[in-house]
Amino acid sequence: MTLRLDRYLQEEFNKLSARSDRSRNELMCMALQFALEHLEFIPENNEKSEK
Repeated sequence: MTLRLDRYLQEEFNKLSARSDRSRNELMCMALQFALEHLEFIPENNEKSEK
């Protein structure tokens, strides 16, 4: 899998990697896992909510 990031995000992950002694890959995987666990889709007004 390939992921393209803005230069800003690349630099931020580089800084986090240096500070945490974790690889950029590990940090990105952690961030993606967190996003999946906390992601919530809010339907627009014209969409029916699934319950």
